[in-house]
Formats: sequence, C-alpha cells, structure tokens
Amino acid sequence: MKKEYLELAEQLKCPSGERAKEVADTMFASNENMIKTTIENLRAETPAQVLEIGFGNAKHLVFLFRELAVKHYTGIDISKAMVAEANLVNKTYVAQQKADFLQVDGKGKLQFTENYFTHCFTANTLYFWEKPQQYFNEIFRVLKPKGQLVIACIAKEFGEQLPFTQKGFTFYSKASIKTFFKNAGFAAISSIDYSEDVKSKDGQWVRRPFFIIEGEKLG
Repeated sequence: MKKEYLELAEQLKCPSGERAKEVADTMFASNENMIKTTIENLRAETPAQVLEIGFGNAKHLVFLFRELAVKHYTGIDISKAMVAEANLVNKTYVAQQKADFLQVDGKGKLQFTENYFTHCFTANTLYFWEKPQQYFNEIFRVLKPKGQLVIACIAKEFGEQLPFTQKGFTFYSKASIKTFFKNAGFAAISSIDYSEDVKSKDGQWVRRPFFIIEGEKLG
C-alpha cells in the first residue's frame, strides 16, 4: 500500500493529531446520508436512551434529536480527538445533560449496566471492531427488552476494492453480520439495501452500495 493510503486508513479508524478535525469533517461529508438513513431506521421510543458506537464529530445529533424523542444520548469512540470535537460541536446538548461522549478502548467490553438503552446504532464502524461477536453480545446485554440495534455498512465487494482499505479493515457480508446478530440473541433480524453517490476518502466520486441491518432484543 502507498504510504498515504496507510496513513488514511489509520486516521479513518482513529482520527488523531493535527489532521483529526479535517478527517472528521471529511468522514461526516461522505457518511452523512448513511448516518441519517441509519437513524431513520430507528423505531420511535419514548423516552429513548440511545447508544452510538463510533460517532466521529457527531454533527448528526441535531438530526437524531429531531427524529426521535431522545431522553439521553451516549456516544462511545476510541478517538480522544473525536470525543473533544464532538463535545465542542454539541456543547448545547452536553450542557443540557442530554448527551455524553466517552472514550473507550475498543476491545468489545461496554461499561454500562444491563437493560439500559432502548436503541443502539452505528454506521461504518464494524470494519474496525477487533472482536465483533463480543461487541454484539455486549450490545445485546445493555439493551432493554424490545431494544433495537441498527448497523450500516458498505457492501463487502465494494469496500474490499478501495485502495485505502487494504490494511486494518475487515468487511463482512450481510449473512455474516446477521449471524453475529443471531448468535448474540437478537430476533426479527432484517436488512435493506441502499446506494448513494459519494466523494470517496481519496477524493473520487463513486456509486457506493450499502446496507442496513437491524435486530430486536425480545423480552
């Protein structure tokens, strides 16, 4: 891989240093539609206790709070720089105690009590999870009965061809992700296919296929 692609891959996984804000803005620009589509697939719950994994700069919180009756939002990310940026971008929600942004180690263990959240969602992060099944198991644990998990990913065959994803990314088929859901205990698992025109992380316009998978914790 070219050096610039290796550096880009590292920044996409965990934005840091002087480039962190720039990378976060680029990620939000390319992922905004996918994130909003993910949020649109969250079923209404009043009041909603929402967990997001990998929030970037979290500029989408305005959309989330408009779409759902959110009592409280908690975002977790491995990037210290993104925690700082998200707090800055969403200082009003933070001041109102409606949102928290927490740095985690990304090892798959969630430091929350059982049956706490009504929703969990994440977009374009599964590729970086070191222990995906453990993450799914933990998400299931912290969701309340009837809680919902919604995940958005780009299509495996598309993602594997990108020049900056050749190291540090692991792409999964819909069938594999549904197996993660099932093994964790989720039911009512379903998926929807989408496509969009986006500017890639290396500046090229592409037609990007992606899908959303959701499941419910019955009980």
